[in-house]
Amino acid sequence: LLNDRGEFCGCLMPRADGGSIEELFCTAPEFARRFPDWKKPDMVLLSMNILDRIKYLHDNGVIIGNLVPENIMFMSTEEIYFIDADAWQYREFPCPDGNVYATPPELQGKDFRTFLRTMGNENFGVAVMVFMLMMQGMPPYASFERDMPEEEIRAGKLPYTVGEFKPLKDYKAPTMEARKIWSHLVRQLKDTFMQTFHEKGNHSTEKTRYPVDQWIKDLSYYY
Repeated sequence: LLNDRGEFCGCLMPRADGGSIEELFCTAPEFARRFPDWKKPDMVLLSMNILDRIKYLHDNGVIIGNLVPENIMFMSTEEIYFIDADAWQYREFPCPDGNVYATPPELQGKDFRTFLRTMGNENFGVAVMVFMLMMQGMPPYASFERDMPEEEIRAGKLPYTVGEFKPLKDYKAPTMEARKIWSHLVRQLKDTFMQTFHEKGNHSTEKTRYPVDQWIKDLSYYY
Protein backbone atom coordinates (compact mmCIF):
# COMPACT_ATOMS: atom_id res chain seq x y z
CA LEU A 1 0.00 0.00 0.00
CA LEU A 2 1.22 3.50 -0.90
CA ASN A 3 0.01 6.84 0.36
CA ASP A 4 -0.87 9.78 -1.91
CA ARG A 5 2.83 10.73 -2.06
CA GLY A 6 3.81 7.28 -3.32
CA GLU A 7 5.43 6.26 -0.03
CA PHE A 8 5.24 2.66 1.17
CA CYS A 9 3.07 2.27 4.25
CA GLY A 10 2.04 -1.39 4.38
CA CYS A 11 0.77 -4.37 2.45
CA LEU A 12 -2.35 -6.48 2.06
CA MET A 13 -2.58 -10.26 2.34
CA PRO A 14 -5.50 -12.48 1.31
CA ARG A 15 -7.51 -13.81 4.23
CA ALA A 16 -6.80 -17.47 5.00
CA ASP A 17 -9.98 -19.55 4.91
CA GLY A 18 -10.82 -23.11 5.83
CA GLY A 19 -9.80 -25.21 8.79
CA SER A 20 -6.47 -26.27 10.24
CA ILE A 21 -5.15 -29.61 8.98
CA GLU A 22 -5.32 -30.66 12.64
CA GLU A 23 -9.02 -31.24 11.93
CA LEU A 24 -8.00 -34.16 9.71
CA PHE A 25 -6.32 -35.88 12.65
CA CYS A 26 -9.06 -37.93 14.26
CA THR A 27 -10.32 -41.48 14.53
CA ALA A 28 -11.55 -43.30 11.43
CA PRO A 29 -15.28 -43.04 12.38
CA GLU A 30 -14.92 -39.33 13.20
CA PHE A 31 -13.04 -38.72 9.96
CA ALA A 32 -15.76 -40.46 7.95
CA ARG A 33 -18.38 -38.26 9.63
CA ARG A 34 -16.50 -34.97 9.10
CA PHE A 35 -15.13 -35.69 5.63
CA PRO A 36 -17.44 -38.23 4.00
CA ASP A 37 -16.06 -37.63 0.50
CA TRP A 38 -12.36 -37.87 1.47
CA LYS A 39 -10.32 -41.01 0.89
CA LYS A 40 -6.62 -41.80 1.29
CA PRO A 41 -5.76 -40.44 -2.18
CA ASP A 42 -7.15 -37.05 -1.09
CA MET A 43 -4.84 -37.05 1.95
CA VAL A 44 -1.88 -37.95 -0.23
CA LEU A 45 -2.74 -35.24 -2.77
CA LEU A 46 -3.13 -32.65 0.00
CA SER A 47 0.26 -33.71 1.38
CA MET A 48 1.93 -33.35 -2.01
CA ASN A 49 0.49 -29.87 -2.44
CA ILE A 50 1.69 -28.87 1.04
CA LEU A 51 5.16 -30.13 0.16
CA ASP A 52 5.06 -28.24 -3.13
CA ARG A 53 4.49 -24.98 -1.20
CA ILE A 54 7.27 -25.84 1.26
CA LYS A 55 9.66 -26.52 -1.62
CA TYR A 56 8.82 -23.10 -3.09
CA LEU A 57 9.70 -21.44 0.21
CA HIS A 58 12.94 -23.41 0.53
CA ASP A 59 13.94 -22.54 -3.03
CA ASN A 60 13.51 -18.87 -2.09
CA GLY A 61 15.63 -18.98 1.04
CA VAL A 62 12.84 -19.31 3.61
CA ILE A 63 12.96 -21.85 6.45
CA ILE A 64 9.63 -22.28 8.22
CA GLY A 65 11.20 -23.55 11.44
CA ASN A 66 8.11 -24.29 13.51
CA LEU A 67 6.40 -26.52 10.95
CA VAL A 68 3.29 -27.68 12.82
CA PRO A 69 -0.21 -28.72 11.65
CA GLU A 70 -2.00 -25.83 13.33
CA ASN A 71 -0.14 -23.38 11.09
CA ILE A 72 -1.48 -24.87 7.84
CA MET A 73 -5.08 -24.29 6.76
CA PHE A 74 -6.95 -25.82 3.84
CA MET A 75 -10.14 -25.35 1.90
CA SER A 76 -9.50 -28.34 -0.39
CA THR A 77 -6.60 -30.52 -1.48
CA GLU A 78 -5.52 -27.62 -3.72
CA GLU A 79 -6.35 -24.47 -1.73
CA ILE A 80 -3.86 -24.27 1.14
CA TYR A 81 -2.77 -21.40 3.41
CA PHE A 82 0.33 -21.17 5.59
CA ILE A 83 -0.11 -18.89 8.59
CA ASP A 84 2.20 -17.57 11.35
CA ALA A 85 4.57 -16.48 8.58
CA ASP A 86 6.03 -13.69 10.72
CA ALA A 87 7.91 -16.41 12.64
CA TRP A 88 9.63 -17.92 9.59
CA GLN A 89 13.40 -17.77 9.34
CA TYR A 90 14.76 -15.51 6.61
CA ARG A 91 18.33 -14.30 6.13
CA GLU A 92 19.66 -13.26 9.55
CA PHE A 93 16.27 -13.45 11.28
CA PRO A 94 15.74 -16.74 13.19
CA CYS A 95 12.45 -18.53 13.81
CA PRO A 96 11.85 -18.03 17.56
CA ASP A 97 9.26 -20.81 17.92
CA GLY A 98 9.50 -24.57 18.18
CA ASN A 99 7.40 -27.64 18.89
CA VAL A 100 9.10 -30.61 20.55
CA TYR A 101 7.67 -33.10 18.03
CA ALA A 102 8.87 -31.09 15.01
CA THR A 103 12.31 -30.36 16.48
CA PRO A 104 15.24 -32.56 15.40
CA PRO A 105 17.36 -34.35 18.00
CA GLU A 106 20.27 -31.93 17.64
CA LEU A 107 18.08 -28.94 18.58
CA GLN A 108 16.04 -30.42 21.43
CA GLY A 109 16.14 -28.18 24.51
CA LYS A 110 17.74 -25.18 22.76
CA ASP A 111 16.57 -21.55 22.73
CA PHE A 112 15.34 -21.06 19.15
CA ARG A 113 15.78 -17.29 19.36
CA THR A 114 19.56 -17.58 19.61
CA PHE A 115 20.58 -19.31 16.38
CA LEU A 116 19.69 -19.92 12.73
CA ARG A 117 18.34 -23.29 11.70
CA THR A 118 19.92 -25.22 8.84
CA MET A 119 18.06 -26.93 6.02
CA GLY A 120 19.01 -30.22 7.65
CA ASN A 121 17.14 -29.11 10.79
CA GLU A 122 14.17 -28.09 8.67
CA ASN A 123 14.09 -31.40 6.82
CA PHE A 124 13.32 -33.19 10.09
CA GLY A 125 10.20 -31.05 10.57
CA VAL A 126 9.15 -31.77 6.98
CA ALA A 127 9.50 -35.52 7.58
CA VAL A 128 7.44 -35.28 10.78
CA MET A 129 4.71 -33.39 8.92
CA VAL A 130 4.53 -36.06 6.21
CA PHE A 131 4.41 -38.81 8.84
CA MET A 132 1.56 -37.13 10.71
CA LEU A 133 -0.41 -36.56 7.50
CA MET A 134 -0.05 -40.24 6.58
CA MET A 135 -0.69 -41.49 10.14
CA GLN A 136 -3.81 -39.49 11.07
CA GLY A 137 -1.95 -37.04 13.26
CA MET A 138 0.21 -39.45 15.24
CA PRO A 139 3.79 -38.14 15.52
CA PRO A 140 6.54 -40.66 14.70
CA TYR A 141 7.86 -41.17 18.23
CA ALA A 142 4.50 -41.56 19.98
CA SER A 143 4.76 -44.93 21.73
CA PHE A 144 2.45 -47.16 23.77
CA GLU A 145 2.73 -46.35 27.49
CA ARG A 146 5.65 -43.97 26.89
CA ASP A 147 5.30 -40.19 26.91
CA MET A 148 8.81 -38.72 26.71
CA PRO A 149 8.97 -37.29 23.18
CA GLU A 150 12.20 -35.33 23.68
CA GLU A 151 14.02 -38.39 25.01
CA GLU A 152 12.66 -40.64 22.26
CA ILE A 153 13.54 -38.16 19.52
CA ARG A 154 17.09 -37.72 20.81
CA ALA A 155 17.57 -41.49 20.84
CA GLY A 156 15.81 -42.27 17.54
CA LYS A 157 13.47 -44.81 19.16
CA LEU A 158 10.90 -45.28 16.41
CA PRO A 159 8.20 -47.75 17.55
CA TYR A 160 7.45 -49.26 14.13
CA THR A 161 8.80 -52.20 12.17
CA VAL A 162 9.73 -52.70 8.53
CA GLY A 163 12.36 -54.98 7.05
CA GLU A 164 15.49 -55.09 9.19
CA PHE A 165 14.34 -52.14 11.31
CA LYS A 166 12.69 -53.17 14.56
CA PRO A 167 11.90 -51.17 17.71
CA LEU A 168 13.48 -51.96 21.06
CA LYS A 169 11.59 -53.93 23.70
CA ASP A 170 8.76 -51.89 25.27
CA TYR A 171 8.59 -49.58 22.22
CA LYS A 172 5.28 -50.20 20.47
CA ALA A 173 3.04 -48.15 18.20
CA PRO A 174 0.61 -46.14 20.36
CA THR A 175 -2.63 -47.81 19.21
CA MET A 176 -3.91 -50.71 17.14
CA GLU A 177 -5.24 -48.13 14.69
CA ALA A 178 -1.72 -46.74 14.29
CA ARG A 179 -0.37 -50.20 13.52
CA LYS A 180 -3.13 -50.78 11.00
CA ILE A 181 -2.48 -47.46 9.21
CA TRP A 182 1.26 -48.16 9.18
CA SER A 183 0.73 -51.64 7.72
CA HIS A 184 -1.26 -50.14 4.82
CA LEU A 185 1.44 -47.67 3.77
CA VAL A 186 3.47 -48.56 0.69
CA ARG A 187 6.89 -50.06 1.46
CA GLN A 188 8.80 -47.30 -0.33
CA LEU A 189 7.32 -44.67 1.98
CA LYS A 190 7.87 -46.76 5.12
CA ASP A 191 11.51 -47.29 4.16
CA THR A 192 12.03 -43.52 3.83
CA PHE A 193 10.45 -42.95 7.24
CA MET A 194 12.71 -45.58 8.77
CA GLN A 195 15.86 -44.17 7.19
CA THR A 196 14.90 -40.75 8.61
CA PHE A 197 13.59 -41.51 12.09
CA HIS A 198 15.23 -44.76 13.21
CA GLU A 199 18.45 -44.52 15.20
CA LYS A 200 20.19 -46.75 12.63
CA GLY A 201 18.78 -44.98 9.56
CA ASN A 202 21.22 -43.79 6.92
CA HIS A 203 19.42 -40.43 6.64
CA SER A 204 18.78 -39.69 10.32
CA THR A 205 21.35 -36.92 10.87
CA GLU A 206 21.31 -33.21 10.15
CA LYS A 207 23.54 -33.49 7.08
CA THR A 208 21.96 -36.62 5.60
CA ARG A 209 18.21 -36.03 5.94
CA TYR A 210 16.10 -36.23 2.82
CA PRO A 211 15.03 -32.94 1.21
CA VAL A 212 11.43 -32.14 0.29
CA ASP A 213 11.97 -33.60 -3.20
CA GLN A 214 12.31 -37.12 -1.80
CA TRP A 215 9.00 -36.93 0.05
CA ILE A 216 7.27 -35.57 -3.05
CA LYS A 217 8.71 -38.49 -5.03
CA ASP A 218 7.56 -41.09 -2.50
CA LEU A 219 4.08 -39.61 -2.14
CA SER A 220 3.71 -39.38 -5.92
CA TYR A 221 4.50 -43.09 -6.11
CA TYR A 222 2.02 -43.81 -3.31
CA TYR A 223 -0.66 -41.71 -5.01
